[in-house]
Amino acid sequence: MRKVISISISILYVLFGDGEEDYVYHGTTEFNGLHSHNKLVLKPRTLAALYDVCEPSRLLNIFPEYYLIEVERFTDRIRNPRDEWICFFKHAEIKSEFTAPGIQEAREKLDYVKLDDPKKQAYRRYREDLARERDVMFTARREAQAARPRGSSTGNGAESAQRKYCLRDGGEGHRFIDSGSHTVVALAA
Repeated sequence: MRKVISISISILYVLFGDGEEDYVYHGTTEFNGLHSHNKLVLKPRTLAALYDVCEPSRLLNIFPEYYLIEVERFTDRIRNPRDEWICFFKHAEIKSEFTAPGIQEAREKLDYVKLDDPKKQAYRRYREDLARERDVMFTARREAQAARPRGSSTGNGAESAQRKYCLRDGGEGHRFIDSGSHTVVALAA
């Protein structure tokens, strides 16, 4: 039997409950009859099929789980990685000491979102330049390997071949170094 996990997380920026002290709530799906209002009880045969083979004592939950996070009730006291995420949801900032899985990646995206348009464009150009440089270096290595005589492990083919390597030059342009003559050629952007 395939295990399907369905989890819904709602981040609430308004107080959902009244007089509660907690800020994270967990709930599971329970089915009740619309007419009789009785709780749906699974047949023993269905229950037996739902037991986890690895942990027979634990019943698999095949119905969705729900988490409600009331960020207004969060007291800014970090007790675990989940609280780091809730702090981020509440304040739209991620402290450098946070270690929750994936939070530093979120920090990078948040930093980008906070940039003004000219800085976003400059950052995009910078990322494109990095990708282009990586591609040029990859291609140069492949060409050098192809130019190497078969059976040669000294790499002399790479040094003797006339190859150009692209280096980033402060965002203003590119410098190309010809590996044969070690000549540096600067090109404007």
